[in-house]
Amino acid sequence: MSKFAQNAERVDQNIINTSNQHGLIILGNSGVGKSFLANILLGREAFVHKFSSTSVTHSTEFEEIQIGYHPLAIFNIPGLIEAEQERIDLNKKEIDKAFAQRPNSIVMYVFGQQGGRIREEDVVAFNAINAAYPFRSKSLVLVVNGIPKKKRESDYEGTTLVLLQQLLKGVDVNNRNLCFLDFIDEDDQSEKQRIKEQLLQTVVEFTPSKHEKRQEIEIIIDQLKQAKQLIKEQQAKFEAERDRYMEQIGYSQDLLNETLANQKSEKESFERAIQRQEEMYAEQKRRFEEECKRFENELQNARKDADHSQRLYDLISKDREATQQQIRAVQEANNQLQAKLIEIASRPPPEPRIIYEDDDSSLCVIS
Repeated sequence: MSKFAQNAERVDQNIINTSNQHGLIILGNSGVGKSFLANILLGREAFVHKFSSTSVTHSTEFEEIQIGYHPLAIFNIPGLIEAEQERIDLNKKEIDKAFAQRPNSIVMYVFGQQGGRIREEDVVAFNAINAAYPFRSKSLVLVVNGIPKKKRESDYEGTTLVLLQQLLKGVDVNNRNLCFLDFIDEDDQSEKQRIKEQLLQTVVEFTPSKHEKRQEIEIIIDQLKQAKQLIKEQQAKFEAERDRYMEQIGYSQDLLNETLANQKSEKESFERAIQRQEEMYAEQKRRFEEECKRFENELQNARKDADHSQRLYDLISKDREATQQQIRAVQEANNQLQAKLIEIASRPPPEPRIIYEDDDSSLCVIS
């Protein structure tokens, strides 16, 4: 069974129990960088992504991650709009699967751009999905991805925010839920880390909420051209009347700049907190190593004392054994002597003998 088929089967099996599970559902059309951003959040290459004229993701995939207080299943879902109606209908089913498995989710919708201009098909797809699964403001993150760093107008973010307020139906677009990501070198790990931090700082401000399906996702290939043309005309009208929105654009740009400054300040505060924790950890580690060294020295001294005591004990034990042997030898000799004395004492006395001298002697010996 292929990886895509296994993930699809896992989605179907888990649809039954979803009340306590949360997701981060990343939506957007093919080529906007959904898989790439999902991999950045995960910190590994979990989903296939590459530059291609056709869609790369064809089935719903997900991986678990902890973001803030929420364990989330990050979904990598096919883009909605394709060149064929059959492919669009299949993509609708894949989007339905994600919402069926994790109705309690944060939704991240990714917009692509061409030269900084929001793509019409991305707006069409957003409005179609939002009509089917009304997005909640506390759970919706909007991302404009891959923006060129050079030749970017100073009020680009404010202009885009106000434009999206005009184009997106039924949602609140503001400086908190709109995130602008620069185009980066995929091989530059520091840039990928910066993008990850920027995404996380945005996502953690939102909470999963339940998304209920109100209607089918309505995208018909024959009507797509007309829908894109309508969005294009709205963008042209906005550009033509841009002077009317200058005050609003300036205000929005100031809010976005303030948000970015606050995020940078929070990041720096967080980095300082991490640095303090690392310093405290280093100090605790140093003290621990000193205590370990002191304990090791005391242990070595104790072992030396124990070895010396053992040698003394062995010597004393040997002396004691020798003394005990001498005592036993003396006791044995004493026992033998006592036995001899008793044996002598127990002998019967010899009979007396009388020896007389000759007649001329006056002495006699009795024995």
